[in-house]
Amino acid sequence: MNIRGIKFTAIALATLFSGAAQSADWSVSDLQYRYGTKFNDNGSTGGPKFAKDLVEFQNVTGNSWGRTYFFLLMSKDSVEDGRSGEMYSEGDAYLSLSRVTGKALAFGPVKDLNLNLGYNYGAKNSAFGPNAKVVTFGAGLEFDAPGFTYFNLDVVAYRDQGTYSGFGGGDLCGNHATSYQITPYWKAPFSIGGLKFVFDGYVDIIGAHGTCKQQLLAEPQLKLDIGDIWGKSGSVYMGVEYQYWRNKFGSSANTEKVPQFVLQWIL
Repeated sequence: MNIRGIKFTAIALATLFSGAAQSADWSVSDLQYRYGTKFNDNGSTGGPKFAKDLVEFQNVTGNSWGRTYFFLLMSKDSVEDGRSGEMYSEGDAYLSLSRVTGKALAFGPVKDLNLNLGYNYGAKNSAFGPNAKVVTFGAGLEFDAPGFTYFNLDVVAYRDQGTYSGFGGGDLCGNHATSYQITPYWKAPFSIGGLKFVFDGYVDIIGAHGTCKQQLLAEPQLKLDIGDIWGKSGSVYMGVEYQYWRNKFGSSANTEKVPQFVLQWIL
C-alpha cells in the first residue's frame, strides 16, 4: 500500500469513527496530560535527552457491529530538542464476529473474536523529523479475565511506510515493508486501604522489517482515582506511566526508558 493508500485508509477510518459515534450503544472519552524528561526521538541512544509535555484525547465507542478506538496526541519538546512539536494519531475499527453473525463464538477463556483495521499517522518538526505512516489489519481475541475490565490481544499485519524529514530525509527503515504486530492491552481496577486504583496499558511487539530491528513498546500506567476522594469516583485519575521502547523506530542504537507523570480526566 502506498502513501496515498495510507491517507485514504486514515480518512475512511475517521469517517467510520464519526458514523459509529453517532450510532453508538456506548462511548467513553478521556483527556490526559503527561510529562517526562528522558525522551529521545532522534535516532540514537547517544542523542540528547529532553522533556516533553503531552496532551492526549482518547475515545472508544461500542455499537451493534463492534467498536472503534481513536486517539490524538500532541506534544511539545524542551529546548534540548529545539522546542519541537508533534502530532500523532492512531485509530482502529473492530468488527465483532459474535455480533455480526449472531452466534456465540466463545471458547475457553475467549469471549469474542474480531477483525480489525487501523492506522498510525504522525508528523514532527524536529531536526530528525520522524513521520509515522502505518496501516494495520488482522484479527483479535477478547478474553474473559477475572479482575480485568478488559484483556484483549490483537495480532495484525503491520504495513510500514514511515519516513524522516531531517538529515537528508528518507525511509525510517530503508524500504517500505510489511511485518507483524502483536498487542496485548488491558485495564484492571483494584483497591488498597479504601483507595481506588487502576492498572492499564498495552505492549506493542513489532516484527523486524526492512532494516528495522524488532521493536517492543510498553506503556503501562498505574493511577489513583483521586476523584473518589471528593465523591466523584471514576472522574479524575493521577499516577505514573513507564514507557519502555526497545529499538525505537527500529534502530538498535535507541532504547528509550521514560517515567512520566499522568493526570487523566474522564469526559
